Amino acid sequence: EAEAAAIAGARRELNSERETQAEPAERSAAPGPSKYTDLEALLAFALSGDVLFVKASYYLELKRQGRIFPRRQDLPPEACASAADIRRWGDEIRATLALRKKFTEGERAEVEEIQHGPRFPPFVVTSYAWLSPEHPDPDGRQLAEVLAPAIEWYMSERARYILGKVRAVNTSLWLGDGVNTSAAGDEAKLAAPFTPDGVDFGMFLDFTSLWQKERNQEQQAAFDRALQSMDLLYAHQETMVWRMTRLLDGYPSAKPYSDRGWPFFETSAAQYIKPTWHTLDLGSRKAVEALSKYKGVARAPEGLARPRRDAYFHHSDQPGVIGELKDRRLPPLVPEEFAARAESKALTNGKDKQVLLDLQRAVSTTVLAGVQQMSFARLGWGGDDVALLVKALRLCHALRTLDVRGNNISGDGASQLAAAVLANTKIEKFNEIPIKEMRADSLTTLHMPERNIGVVGGLVLAGLMHAMASLTECNVRGNNLDKESATLLAKVATEKRIMLFGIKHDQKEADFSGQRPPLGPVDAILIANDLAVSASVTECNLRSDSLGDKGAEAIATALKESTTSKLQKLDMYYNGIGPKGAAALASYMAVSASLTSCNVL
Repeated sequence: EAEAAAIAGARRELNSERETQAEPAERSAAPGPSKYTDLEALLAFALSGDVLFVKASYYLELKRQGRIFPRRQDLPPEACASAADIRRWGDEIRATLALRKKFTEGERAEVEEIQHGPRFPPFVVTSYAWLSPEHPDPDGRQLAEVLAPAIEWYMSERARYILGKVRAVNTSLWLGDGVNTSAAGDEAKLAAPFTPDGVDFGMFLDFTSLWQKERNQEQQAAFDRALQSMDLLYAHQETMVWRMTRLLDGYPSAKPYSDRGWPFFETSAAQYIKPTWHTLDLGSRKAVEALSKYKGVARAPEGLARPRRDAYFHHSDQPGVIGELKDRRLPPLVPEEFAARAESKALTNGKDKQVLLDLQRAVSTTVLAGVQQMSFARLGWGGDDVALLVKALRLCHALRTLDVRGNNISGDGASQLAAAVLANTKIEKFNEIPIKEMRADSLTTLHMPERNIGVVGGLVLAGLMHAMASLTECNVRGNNLDKESATLLAKVATEKRIMLFGIKHDQKEADFSGQRPPLGPVDAILIANDLAVSASVTECNLRSDSLGDKGAEAIATALKESTTSKLQKLDMYYNGIGPKGAAALASYMAVSASLTSCNVL
């Protein structure tokens, strides 16, 4: 009894600490759409006492002892994140937000990993299926086999980021390790101490984070308030959502995660506006294999940070474990789409269905109406996904930045998305394209080589360039365009006398020979524009590329129709040019008044 009284007293002291340390502004979440992007709204909820963030290290201790999740009522005080912990985690996120803003708006915006790479935030929210009505994990297997290994991995990533041991793609930048740190240096490290507390993080798991039955009157009121704000935890841009989608063997009566209504809502909320890396699936085959490297044990920061090249995040092209866990997420679902898909989902309480639909409608319209930045890069999206995204964009009245690079968007899907982006006058940047400045016609040059703007980016650029009068150069080399988008760009650029492949208006010679990777037919369309527009280029070297017949035809046609070209020498040796390409070049040579040499052998 004395021990129980001491624990109860410690809990009261903890709750008192939370209440007294919370400023009035922190006790109420920001109203309206901004709460899903406002860090203070998240911190206010975390400090309110209605919900409890539990230290991740506590779950590792539970696993070590072979125990199962206790109810929130039964947690020891040391398991609970204090107000000081919440504030420290808030400061860590503020530093990350400031860093991203600096690298977006400053002179070093080319360091893409700082802007869009994962930062392993300290607030993790779990979405999972209960394995029994009485307890979500009655024999501790979800803790031991899924959650604990993921916690150890996540701590190891945080440890390496605290030290700065991560590489920025496409640069020589290595943060830490005594290698070149001049581009970012210590400022790119995670703003947390290299200590057990620093690598630790807070977790929301409903059984330990919300008051469970049997609740007293005060606990019931807090539980009801917390349920009304669950959307904030799952939809907020600065929380990391872990979806525990795998149904473990040995539970024949348990419904799979994918068939359940509330996990479907949690998944939908998590997919509205979060950055690419902030929703993870711990249950896929790849995830299970990747996390098998970890035993779910507590380790000192020094051990967590030791190099494991197959596991740690290095950069987006070498993401390690998080690359295997990254969710195959859908675009944001509008209410009608969510309702149609929710028809097949199971709910324990039949009355929950309309509650679920009403909550999703309120959350989705609120989130989408207020979001200013959306990043959906490298998610493998195709045509069906684009159709969903276009529907969602109609509700995005405050959107400023949208990034969908690295997806498989082409054909009709690219055309539909480009039209939606151009129709939304609030969008200022799309796939790194400075829409705001282009609409204002304030640019004379635009340097965007190898930005991976994709087919849809090319179509957006063409639409914007059409209305510009001042732009003279727009380098879009190496951007994964297709024939349609490159052709449309070239059509507009030829009319506007805009260079597309990096050739300057006063340049005499252009040498693109032996490029790696070799230039192809789409590149030829852009080069053809520059050669046709330029009145200065007299020599162009395209030896040892892969232009083929289609590339030769594009260049020959553009030069034949040009009224300004003064090209004298054209070298297209070793480009796989066959009879069709040769015939097109011959037709151009027959009418050219300037060409004296053309090598195609």
